[in-house]
Amino acid sequence: MPENVEQDSVSANRLETFCDGVIAIAITLLVLEIKVPNLHESSANQLLERLQALWPILLATVLSFVIIGCYWVNHHQLMRWFRSINHGFVLLTLLWLLCLCLIPFSTGVLGETMLQGDSIRVGAPAYLLGLALPAWVWAAGWHYGMVHSLVSPDIPTSVQDKFKRMFYLSAMAHIVWVFLSLYAPWLALGFGTLQAMSYLKPLPSLAVEPLRSPSF
Repeated sequence: MPENVEQDSVSANRLETFCDGVIAIAITLLVLEIKVPNLHESSANQLLERLQALWPILLATVLSFVIIGCYWVNHHQLMRWFRSINHGFVLLTLLWLLCLCLIPFSTGVLGETMLQGDSIRVGAPAYLLGLALPAWVWAAGWHYGMVHSLVSPDIPTSVQDKFKRMFYLSAMAHIVWVFLSLYAPWLALGFGTLQAMSYLKPLPSLAVEPLRSPSF
């Protein structure tokens, strides 16, 4: 068995495969939030009005798709920075996946309340909280990996600390938007959208040894 690799019941490859499957389901659930309106015997104007009414949920779906998609891309990069995984990290990953699976629900809430008067003061915080939860678990997972020496030793400590600050600052920004949305929901959604767009920038590529799955 390789030195300093903790034995665990779940291999790294199996964990990544499971994450891929759950993320694919979460993205599929996003599309299910888009309900086709009743178009039976509708005139052209009625059809246009009903389709135009769908733009809030379409906008929220696109934003959530970008966020979940970026998490999927960056998760593969993150796993390359780990030299091993243990049971605690697997549990944190499951919690992170749970948070991702809640995003379709919060997306639906936002889409249904965006044009419903002051309901946006509930829909916006609910949506932004749904984005904050996976961000916090993501940061906690990296912190856990550092503390338990799961991160590859090829990554300098200074770089590890830099990523930890970056992940926690991102998570804290999400919380700021949640509180801001209680008073200025549209402004908070704007900042949340800008932050989501920043996720399109990939994590830096670091030359590290590939993650080793535990052997038995």
